[in-house]
Amino acid sequence: MRKLSKAWRNFITIFSVLLVGFQIYTAGFGILDDALQRSIHLSFVLTLCFLLKPASKKQALDKVPIYDILFSMIAAAACIYVALMNKKLVWNPLVWMNPMDKFFAFALCILVLEAGRRTVGYVFIVMAAIFLGYGLFGPYFPGMWKHKGFTLDMIFQYFYHTTNGVWGTMTGLSANLLAMFGIFGSMLSETGGAETFIKIGQKAVGKTIGGAGKVALVGSGLFGMISGQPVANVLATGSFTVPMMERAGYSREWTASTVAIGSTGGQIMPPIMGAGAFIMAQIIGVKYSDIAKAAIFPAFLFYAGALIAIHYQSKRYGIRGSEAQVNEKISARQYVTIIAPIAIFLFFVINNYSTVLAACYASVIGFLLYLLCYVPWKEGAGAAVKVTGKSFLTICDESAKAMISMTCLMVSAQVVIVFINFSGFGLKLSDLIVSLGAGNLFICLIMAMIVCIILGMGLPATAAYVIGAAVLVPPLVQLGITVMAAHMFVFYYSALSNITPPVCSAVYVSSSLAKSNWFKTGILSCMIALPVFIIPFAFVYCNGLLLMAGSSAGNTIFAFVSASIGVYAVSIGVAGFKERTFSKWEQAVCILAGAVMVTPFVIPSVTAIVIFMVLLIYEKKTAGKRTEAVT
Repeated sequence: MRKLSKAWRNFITIFSVLLVGFQIYTAGFGILDDALQRSIHLSFVLTLCFLLKPASKKQALDKVPIYDILFSMIAAAACIYVALMNKKLVWNPLVWMNPMDKFFAFALCILVLEAGRRTVGYVFIVMAAIFLGYGLFGPYFPGMWKHKGFTLDMIFQYFYHTTNGVWGTMTGLSANLLAMFGIFGSMLSETGGAETFIKIGQKAVGKTIGGAGKVALVGSGLFGMISGQPVANVLATGSFTVPMMERAGYSREWTASTVAIGSTGGQIMPPIMGAGAFIMAQIIGVKYSDIAKAAIFPAFLFYAGALIAIHYQSKRYGIRGSEAQVNEKISARQYVTIIAPIAIFLFFVINNYSTVLAACYASVIGFLLYLLCYVPWKEGAGAAVKVTGKSFLTICDESAKAMISMTCLMVSAQVVIVFINFSGFGLKLSDLIVSLGAGNLFICLIMAMIVCIILGMGLPATAAYVIGAAVLVPPLVQLGITVMAAHMFVFYYSALSNITPPVCSAVYVSSSLAKSNWFKTGILSCMIALPVFIIPFAFVYCNGLLLMAGSSAGNTIFAFVSASIGVYAVSIGVAGFKERTFSKWEQAVCILAGAVMVTPFVIPSVTAIVIFMVLLIYEKKTAGKRTEAVT
């Protein structure tokens, strides 16, 4: 972000306040027509993006170049033009484009992709170029990839004149739900959310073996389910948890891995799951509560596995809990300003209010509670107004920055989806996956997993999920997987890309904080989270793990019990210790047996459980013969 002069900062703050005001007003009093709501929202965000985000790292940060001012004006004009003409343009898509329409369509496409480049790099530009090229030069492709081709006029008319184009679902989510969720998250962060969640973690597990590591995992997970952004979560919680783990005696790699895993897992942990659950609910067309319910077992297994690995690793090296951590008090006002807004949000969602309205009420009430608890009313009106104004402007600034990142990401993804759908590439890729897998579900799942992780290497998890859902869910559903299981499968692997080398954004940041080797940290993160890489296969084959209606109770109970034992086996295998240090072959047996147990197949799972139990008996009998000095 640029560090501008006071005049520029004041202008941007005013713009941020207007943007937040627009989002709260439309959330509370009624969202506008699709094209109108989305175009006004995008005009605000693109203007702020070009004023705040430099084109390159080498550019001076203390001034705004003329071309960025020009870009912001053109982007705003292209959006406002649609806002003013939306009934003519968007609701009558067959109206032929005049020269001004063509100019704004082309300019907006380029500027949206440039905003995406400044936010997440060149990935969207490359993908858009590939799919646009495929749409234009279809007649020249061989075999199944050949099609009649489209003109630029046809593509840009679809892009600019319809609600399937740039004003489509992803932009709609950004303009309504994600914007309001960004305000909610910024409000919680400003009122001390990260610190309070860490303290809650200390109260819960700080006194146990490996307390510091468990606190880091739990605290990062709690805050991560609100923020939904692993990198931002690592930065927010890592400043507390990394020094705490290092003082306790953890290695740098274990410290960085724990923080990265906890922050990543927040995206898949109910009841909130960041923004991902709401996006999935919108795409599938189900209630948010259905998504949260489906995520309960997988999220439990994720954090149970990580906690077990940390417990036995800590036991192995004699890392104990801390009374000082447990005795650190959480004031009543900290509980009120953090827990109450979350409870309010969940109350309205459970009572069938829209998630946008629920986030609006929770944000407003949460801010009022913060003012009631923290503003120095006894010091007079002047001091109270000063603190109130400062907090409000900070929340508006941080909300606007959150919206810039999320909106640029989602709208860029929308552009890519436009080109995928219009060119027919998605349908052809679906056919290819099914044919390559020869109709074999397991092979197709492996291919889908690899594609999700590759997408996630260059994109944030939310964008990777959105694009992955567009191209991967149809072939999986075609093979007989339920829609919910297919979407959850894609979502989980998109999230896990944050800790999967060679491109693992959460690991990069946590490694820089802990000064660890990022590659070793990434490998260790994958080892600790190994059960989660298998769990999506389990819930595809046994929908009962997603608590879906119609699943056999017996199969569901067996799958959950077997998976729980499997997660335990893998976790102690990763730690390499229970009552004594494991040999390499014992670690391998634990991990392999655990991996088999996580699958929902009865005979292999029972066999693996028996092998694991035999190993535990052997380990217990030989515990006194091989010990490791505590360090």
